Amino acid sequence: MYWLKRHIPADIQPLLPPGSGNWVQESLRTSSDKEARRRRDIRLTELNAQWEALRRANNIPTQYLTPAELQEAIRLREELKTYPLDSVKRGEMLGLIQDRTQDIHLDDVDEPWTPSDKSGEFFGIATGETVFLKDAAEEFLANTRLKPSTRSLYKTVLGQAAEPPRDCRRHFRLSHAAMAACSIMA
Repeated sequence: MYWLKRHIPADIQPLLPPGSGNWVQESLRTSSDKEARRRRDIRLTELNAQWEALRRANNIPTQYLTPAELQEAIRLREELKTYPLDSVKRGEMLGLIQDRTQDIHLDDVDEPWTPSDKSGEFFGIATGETVFLKDAAEEFLANTRLKPSTRSLYKTVLGQAAEPPRDCRRHFRLSHAAMAACSIMA
């Protein structure tokens, strides 16, 4: 029987539930060498994708969501991306997102008709309707043909613009109007 044993990266360990340990260790449920390599590669790809999602979730500036809710929203968004626009599964997934959004809304406010920024933020992230400037900037840079020096300049400027508003407050003394502009950019 073959086993997979992989060390959890140090930057991921604090993001996992307590007691998760430092290692992923699980059976590949096969005694075939060839099948074990295939299953190992698939599982490592899955683990790396999960860890990358946790890293992104940890870097996304949110105002209302807890880290667990943010990770859930990103997981739902990533899963939603895998379904074609007109598929039944996508419709079911959107229904699941709406149900979870409603649960968050009802936990957040006393009256059902009261607006909830928290549920709105969750829905926007989970459906992909909220696009973070950092992600948009990375996609833009990946799909353009620029000289390395120009790409570096764009990356610097777009990276500064993508900082969350709290960083703007920390680095600069801004008026309320300037803070509003910074919030719109982030």
